Amino acid sequence: MIHDDDPRAIWTRFSELATRLGDKPAVIDAARGVTVGYAELRGRAETLADALAMRPEPNLALIGEPSIEALPLLLACARLGRCFVPLSDREPPDRLRSAVARLPGSTLVAGTAPLAGLAPVDPVPGGPLATLNLAW
Repeated sequence: MIHDDDPRAIWTRFSELATRLGDKPAVIDAARGVTVGYAELRGRAETLADALAMRPEPNLALIGEPSIEALPLLLACARLGRCFVPLSDREPPDRLRSAVARLPGSTLVAGTAPLAGLAPVDPVPGGPLATLNLAW
């Protein structure tokens, strides 16, 4: 039985769907004509979760619209029981830094461009986080 207060409830429910639905489309990027099935999305999320598990931060903030390649970060955080915080890239940099600073604990920030005032992190070259074309 899944309890709604379980931090991994989203992952558990999604994983059950992925098992049941397999290759059926989970995400469709109509503009690019790209479709990702449930099982493939789960696999990508598991790979990213393994990479994020090597990091100490309990929070992940993603600045900007997630690409279909970066979307599994949400599920990776759910698998690990970590906090995923989506932030708009239309907000002023000072407001973004303030929002990140108010999160409890440390936060790994990813975005389409580096955010001035935050120390850059170099993901493992060629590793799963590096393949997302995000600034960390």
